[in-house]
Amino acid sequence: MKSTFSILFYIDRSKTNENNECIIRCRITCNG
Repeated sequence: MKSTFSILFYIDRSKTNENNECIIRCRITCNG
């Protein structure tokens, strides 16, 4: 049985705070 695992990072620039900092989101996928 083969299992796959991937991690994807992306920057969410739609929400910034007063210091112009962005949110870094992470998506983890297993067997998909």
